[in-house]
Amino acid sequence: MCSGMQRWNWTVGSSLNPDVSDWGSRPTFVRRLLEETIKQCQRESSLQNIILTNAEDRDRIFNHLFSRALREVREDKPVWTEEFETPAPPCLSRYRRSGTNRPGMSNFLHWVQIDATAAAKAERALDGDPDGEVRDEIGFMAIHHAFSNRFFPGTSVLHTRLRYLFFVPWLMERVAGERGAPSLADRLRRAEAGAKDQLKELGSPRGIIGSRSPPRQIRSQVPSIVYWNALQQWGFVRPYSDGTYPSRIEALRSLGDIFASEKRNARDDDGVSVDDLTGPFIDGLPPACKQIVAGAGGLVFDLEKREKRFLVETIASAASPARASIFARLICSNADLPEPGSERYDIGTEWPSWIREVCTAEERKTLKIASDAAALACIGRAVYAAVVQSLREKDGETSGERDHCKLLSEAIDDYGSAACRLAIKDLKSVFFDEPLPEPVIKVLTKTQNWLQNGRPSQFMDLRKDYSEAETPRKLAKSRLRPIDRQRRLEWDPDEFSPAAPLHYRIGVVHQLVWDMRS
Repeated sequence: MCSGMQRWNWTVGSSLNPDVSDWGSRPTFVRRLLEETIKQCQRESSLQNIILTNAEDRDRIFNHLFSRALREVREDKPVWTEEFETPAPPCLSRYRRSGTNRPGMSNFLHWVQIDATAAAKAERALDGDPDGEVRDEIGFMAIHHAFSNRFFPGTSVLHTRLRYLFFVPWLMERVAGERGAPSLADRLRRAEAGAKDQLKELGSPRGIIGSRSPPRQIRSQVPSIVYWNALQQWGFVRPYSDGTYPSRIEALRSLGDIFASEKRNARDDDGVSVDDLTGPFIDGLPPACKQIVAGAGGLVFDLEKREKRFLVETIASAASPARASIFARLICSNADLPEPGSERYDIGTEWPSWIREVCTAEERKTLKIASDAAALACIGRAVYAAVVQSLREKDGETSGERDHCKLLSEAIDDYGSAACRLAIKDLKSVFFDEPLPEPVIKVLTKTQNWLQNGRPSQFMDLRKDYSEAETPRKLAKSRLRPIDRQRRLEWDPDEFSPAAPLHYRIGVVHQLVWDMRS
């Protein structure tokens, strides 16, 4: 990146608050919508690449581009605003708004960044590939994303401990009431880094976000980003009158306005507050613990009774979008469950009993569909790896120590029966909000037919179908076409993880529910 890079705060006038923690598993139409917007910007003028200095910048950029694309699709016109708390960095000095005469296209946001490393990083991130290795070549994560959000709305693979739900609003309220030169967003990040250090004071318990960062710094995604969607879905954040939710930065600014208002503590003759500014968090949020208020002293993840009571009441309330979910029932139940880490869950075989016990008969049927789909997706992932490795060997490259053909055979032994049992029509029927992408349906169907025909050694017969599913997703990054030899040579079979069933965030859910029991 260019030297002297500043951080800047960019908020979008939009109701969308995407959960970037599942970047790679985002539904195909969302990712394609974003990719199309970027392509249009690139074709139109000076947008050459996207700068991603950290995860928060990625969140803001995604918010802007996705909001713009979706609104144009729905309304055939852009409806958006930008705000900079500080001037853009020097490498964004060519920032401008410019119109275009192209039908349906106007007021694009353009900028130029000349650093090739940042551009490559941006490209990988937008492909859901932060480490340079493709994570979801065929699109099976659409199944994972859909079922995870249905069973456990608001959860994220980056969630660690439940008390962050309270740390985040407490820290936001604290920094909003402070005075200082840094922006609210910068003050919040510093406060979150401080909370990380406070949690480490008492022995580094499991689940500290940013635990490996130096003191007074946090280099990972900050908790307020990781948990913001959960705060919305579980009823902590007050929605706008139109049902949409404020972004994290909007909520922080709202708190800042409240603390700056002289009317905040004003009361009428009856003792009723006359403050006409409404905070972003719902009434009744327990007051911050003394360690958060002081910004000093050892913090713990153990929830106090009042915090548990508030969470149970809130997630089950009419204001919570997650109130009817399995996750809400788990939070409110007294179901017995083992200590996290004591069991290895295999959703491709069966869901744990502590989840099944809180489900209705109809939900258990859906859990079974999800389990069988996880098994079939596991075999599909193994097929992809075996095909790439076999093609790589034909290209004259050594195969490596990890034998993905053998791993495919093992996956079939473990999950073949469940994969064959899945009724694809039943899988399609449970996707209400967003249909399962057709290329994924085709691959699942072809893979299941291949399994049922008993030809495990003939997995190369699936190459064409898998290539047709991969190519629209990965384009030049595809590996299965005859012309993709170079990409296959770059693929390392020893670094490509063995295929496993979709997990639907079960490990995260286990820890969060356990925190309510401890």
